Amino acid sequence: MNDSMNTMKTYTTIDEQIALYRERGLIIEDEERVRPFLTDVNYYRLSGYTSVLRDPETDKLPQGLRFEDLLQCYDFDMELRLLLTYVLQYVEISLRAYISNTHAEKYGSTGYIDPVSFERADKHLAFINKLEKEKERHGWKEEFVKHHIKKYDGRFPIWAAVELLSFSEIVTLYKNLKDDMKIKICTEHYGTKDIKIIEDRLRNISDLRNICAHHGRLYCREMTYDMKLTPEEKEVIERLGSGIIAAPRTLFVYMIILKKIVKTDFYWGKFVKSFDVLPEKYPFVRLERYGFPPGSSGLRDFENIFD
Repeated sequence: MNDSMNTMKTYTTIDEQIALYRERGLIIEDEERVRPFLTDVNYYRLSGYTSVLRDPETDKLPQGLRFEDLLQCYDFDMELRLLLTYVLQYVEISLRAYISNTHAEKYGSTGYIDPVSFERADKHLAFINKLEKEKERHGWKEEFVKHHIKKYDGRFPIWAAVELLSFSEIVTLYKNLKDDMKIKICTEHYGTKDIKIIEDRLRNISDLRNICAHHGRLYCREMTYDMKLTPEEKEVIERLGSGIIAAPRTLFVYMIILKKIVKTDFYWGKFVKSFDVLPEKYPFVRLERYGFPPGSSGLRDFENIFD
């Protein structure tokens, strides 16, 4: 073992965790309320919220910060993930339909089996191998899988095959389509012929979906990738002013670009209406922590910024 490695942190009891929070400046008025929360929620998970608030030099939390304020950050984030999951599933499900309908129209229901119908044979092989593994994994519990195994000897039309793939795998499959099919999807469903920018946005949206699915912190988070923006979009965002972190990696920019991907007003409208309740419900949380321009009250303020 390398002696130069840092010593692993030791286990701390709930009382020790409370004492550590107080040492860092957190005001805890009701320990009996705090103990059940720390019992049910991993201290390490909650520390993700305190770490972005602590002074990096003193390791202290802002003066006057209460445990209830910290819970508002945590609960705001939890509700936000649920709302994003609602609208992101629309993007995922619709992309499955766009791919399967466009591919089947040109190559037939099982044309996807032929690598010639895709851009790269190596990526096609990875897709087919993944598909076979998913058939085995779901064969005993998914009715549509059992149906195709029994009636069609395991042959699936593409619109059934895509249902076995994750969002990130669907995005990878989209990226391997022939350019003519990507152009068709982009022009008919995403309002642009720029296939590269849509590839980038779908990749980023898939990454956001994974963060939400694994209960990752969104509060004060810099996203994994820059959101690729058109010159016009960059100009608008620069005019609005950036949040606390680089604008192309803020959740705010991800959300206003997400509106361009979600074409159904019903789903987007429900999302915006539900989101705009959160700042009033959790008044300690400032939207600037998600990259919103200073003084923002919600998403409704930015509904038509690109018009």
